[in-house]
Amino acid sequence: MKKRLILLLIAVTAQACTSLAVKGQLQNSMETFTGSVSNDINGSGLLKLISTTGAVCEGLVDYFEYEHGRGVLNCDDGRKGLFELQASGSSGTGHGSLGSEQFNFSFGF
Repeated sequence: MKKRLILLLIAVTAQACTSLAVKGQLQNSMETFTGSVSNDINGSGLLKLISTTGAVCEGLVDYFEYEHGRGVLNCDDGRKGLFELQASGSSGTGHGSLGSEQFNFSFGF
C-alpha cells in the first residue's frame, strides 16, 4: 500500500510541472538564446536562458492570470530586466529587456 501511494505521488508531481523549450533573440543584436520555461500547479515557474555569448539568465515566473506571466531575469554577466509572457495551450510568446536591449522569445513551438 505504501509503495502504491509513493508511486501515485510521483506520477502526480511529474504531471504537475510542465517545461517547454524557449528560443529568442535580442532585437538589435545577433545574440540569440535557447532555454526553457516551466510552470507548476502553484502558479509559478522558471525562465532559464543560455545566450550565444555564454551568459546564463534565470528568472522566476509569476503567473498572474491563467496563461500570462511576468518576472525579473538575472544574468550571470550582470544584465537584468523584466519580462512578460503569454501562453496559448502548450506554446506562446514573450518579450522583455536585458540591460538596455529589448528581446523577444517563443516557447513550445
